Order: sequence, then C-alpha cells, then structure tokens
Amino acid sequence: MEDRLFSLPLSAIRAFLMAAEFKNLTRAAEALDLSQPSLSRILGTLEKDLGAQLFTRSRRGVALTDAGAYFNAAAASLIRQVDVLVADMRSRELSPGGRVVIGVPVVMTEFVTQPLVNWFSRKFPRARLSVHEGISDELEFEFSLGRLDLALLISTETKARNLETVPLASEQVFLHGPRKAKFSGTPVSWKSLAERPLILPRPSNFLRRKIEEASKRHHVPLQIITEVNTPSTILSLVEAGAGYSLLPGCASYTQRARGTLSAAPIRGFKIVWSLVRNQTASQPTLVAAAETKLRELVRSQGRRGLWTPIE
Repeated sequence: MEDRLFSLPLSAIRAFLMAAEFKNLTRAAEALDLSQPSLSRILGTLEKDLGAQLFTRSRRGVALTDAGAYFNAAAASLIRQVDVLVADMRSRELSPGGRVVIGVPVVMTEFVTQPLVNWFSRKFPRARLSVHEGISDELEFEFSLGRLDLALLISTETKARNLETVPLASEQVFLHGPRKAKFSGTPVSWKSLAERPLILPRPSNFLRRKIEEASKRHHVPLQIITEVNTPSTILSLVEAGAGYSLLPGCASYTQRARGTLSAAPIRGFKIVWSLVRNQTASQPTLVAAAETKLRELVRSQGRRGLWTPIE
C-alpha cells in the first residue's frame, strides 16, 4: 500500500479536485479534456490506491464522502504547493542569478537610475544590481580597476583594455543662472559667458575640459570663482545666486521645469553620452539585458527631446 501511495500521479489528484469542484463527472471530464469513462477509471483507481471511497454517485452527479472531503482539503493544499514549486523552479531557470555593476552619472538619477533599478528587480528577482553613481572621471577610474560591467559616460577617451565604447546620444549643454537672470530659453553664444562668475566642475572633470577647450576656440576667457564636482551642489549654488554654470540639460531638468532657475542652451555646444561595456564581465546575460534596457531608456528620453540618439 505504501509503495502505491507514494506513486500516486498528480494527474489523478487534479482529476479528483476537478470532479469535486464540478460535482458532475461529465462536466469535469470536459474541463480535463477526457472522456467520462476515462475519468471514472482514474477516480476508481485513485480510490483503490487510497483504500477509501471518495465519492457517492447518483444520477444527479457525485458528492464527497467524509473521506473525500478530508482528501479534498489536503489534496488542494498539496497541488497549490506543487504549482508554487514548479513556478519557482521555472523562474529560477529563466531568471539568472549573480551580480552586475553599472555606472551611471549622478545627473541621470531620475531618467536612468530609477527606471533601471525598478526594471531590473522585476526582471531578475534572483540577481543583484549594484549601481555606482558618479561623474564620468570616477566611473572611468572604476573601470580601470575592473569594478564595473557597464556604464554611461560623457568621455569616450577610455583606453583601458577589454572595454568597448559605443556613442549612444548627444545632449545640449545649458548656461544656468539664477531665476533673476531671466534666460528665455533662446540659444546664447559663448560671448554671453564673458565676465560671468562661473561655478564649474574641477579641472580633472571631462565636462570641464570640454568647456575650456570650447572657450579657447571661441576666444572667451572664463571667470571661474568656484569648483564643485557634484551637479546638485552646483545647481543649488546657482539657484542661490552664487554664480552661473554650464551643465547638460538632464542635470537641471526638474529645476527648469519648476522655474527655480533659468537656463539657455549654448549654441553649438553638446556632449556625447557613450555606453562603455566590459567585454570580460562575469555575468554576460545580465550585462546584455542591462545594455538593452539602457539603450531603451536613452531612446525614450530622445522622444521627450532630452537626448538625441545616435543611430
């Protein structure tokens, strides 16, 4: 008896539960895509294996006996556990585990980091996403130490081995000032920077280097009064009237929308965001999926007019 109980097929238990639910063998057989005689044989074999009568049968249908009611409750619980186990196993098979480390510029928290984290946790419940937020120079340094699998950077000057760099999008750089500056959003020339007190990132910052290169080309000397690497701090100082700054549009999107500062695009001055991938990443499946999502996020911001995708 014990051997036969151990070998009870789940299909027979599911057939029993369906019959108990419909209380009619014909309807239960239709739901199971079986003939009624086949269902009757399955239930008869199940009762024989259990050594108990599970149903009383009449012309009106079937009804659970006391033994059937007891078995019904236990069987329903068992099938639920089996279904959960099967779903979990399939999820484990389809959803890889492991850890992926992605570098994201601090100016992209709203547009990249938040949606990326939300997507990753849903898509890969068994994996772990580690996001390193920083400026491009810091992220390049992390790459040189082998600590990042994937990143979005302003700079495309990365020379570390085993890295692949692909330009994704260009973005307008704005001149930011306090609200009283009343920039109308009309593009301004480099000459409009002359004699303005500027708050810029430190000299090692890639954006700072691009700003200095452009100012020399346009023969406009820069009056730098403060150096701060954190965009949020720079914008807070600008809002407070401490000076002006040059930052990409994504850095000030929220402030510009709220009207807490004013900004104008600098004519002909854009930066390029590039996707940098570690070709020796330990979790290629996760990295490839994250790369696809980053590209999707960039395209979505392109539709909003924030970035211009590079095809």
